[in-house]
Amino acid sequence: MSVLFFSPPRYEKRLPNGIYPDPGSCSHFVECLFGNTYHLACPDGLEFDSKAKFCGEANRINCADNYHFSFTAHTG
Repeated sequence: MSVLFFSPPRYEKRLPNGIYPDPGSCSHFVECLFGNTYHLACPDGLEFDSKAKFCGEANRINCADNYHFSFTAHTG
């Protein structure tokens, strides 16, 4: 699994701790932990399931759910 640390420019506020779909990729997801944001890749051949919050078989995932996801910034 590859892990990249990044700070998405479109999110100026800290995001709440959690695991989120990457709206631009079915095979990636975002994990936010204590103000840090990590961009993670699913293992080869798997896609991120935004409802179950884990990587699963591509033929069982509705990738459109990832593309319609919108981040909500935590301001507190």
